[in-house]
Amino acid sequence: MARMGTITGARIGEVMQIAQSPDCFKQLENVGPKGATRWMLRLVPKGRNKREDYFIDEDTKRHLVELIRFQCDKWGGPLIPIVKIEDDKRPPDRYVLQWNGRGLRAHVLNTFIRFLLHGLVLRSLEGTLVQLSSHLLRHSFATEMADLNTPVEVIAKLLHQRDRTVTKYCSRPTPTKVMSAAEMIFVDRIDMGAEGLRSPDEIGRMLKDAEGKVGALREVFGGTCVVANMCPAKFVCVGCAGNAPDPAKRYQIDQKQAWAEQQLRYARREKLVAEERQMAQLIADCKLIKEEMDLIEAMRKDTAQTVSIEHGPAR
Repeated sequence: MARMGTITGARIGEVMQIAQSPDCFKQLENVGPKGATRWMLRLVPKGRNKREDYFIDEDTKRHLVELIRFQCDKWGGPLIPIVKIEDDKRPPDRYVLQWNGRGLRAHVLNTFIRFLLHGLVLRSLEGTLVQLSSHLLRHSFATEMADLNTPVEVIAKLLHQRDRTVTKYCSRPTPTKVMSAAEMIFVDRIDMGAEGLRSPDEIGRMLKDAEGKVGALREVFGGTCVVANMCPAKFVCVGCAGNAPDPAKRYQIDQKQAWAEQQLRYARREKLVAEERQMAQLIADCKLIKEEMDLIEAMRKDTAQTVSIEHGPAR
């Protein structure tokens, strides 16, 4: 039930319709950018008369199959019993969410969700205890789709909602999302410095300016952080312009680059475009910070040289 809410955004009354029936489970071949096999459930949305599509991933399909297999083992046959569900308008069927020959009611399923997640305590920013329910899972699905920049008309289609004002309400930005958006200006400003190679003098000035600032001059991966207070780069230190490189930590960057190169090969092999782009950027950041380390070492070598002047014979 919890998985269906977060994967499909389905209402509890729609999840209750999942049945051991060829009319319910459908398989799609060669769809999507990778030409993969996809699964969907055919359910009747609230206020409608015809079945519509609810797309699920392979793991969700596998969990449903395991649940059907469990029910079949309990009843000792290849088919689970035909039962009625809470909504009398729906005809009896081999509904998966049943027990002892009866379809489970909505309030029982919500109780199951809270029972299974009883060790997880959720509170709002104001400290109010959040009561988990299928409706809340539906809201979280809509919010996640909005975070992925999904158009509101597509979210409405996924939620099977006619009124898009309701969709906008369900997918409204959370306080955390607003806070993250506000922080982006600091990330953008800090990362602009990483566009070019910083000189040892610039890095030295960064360290000097950071002296006395609360939270600054912390030891981080590959160097020293000069950013005070809140980390605008979300602790992604390699590639952050607030990281003053330390040549003594070159081995850390070498290890990070070797790991990124291994992940890049894997991403290319599996055709994971986003992961490939991320690893390529990390490798470029590692190379950049090592170039800065080279400049620092060269400068230190120059300043450590003893210069002597020898007078030749007078002419």
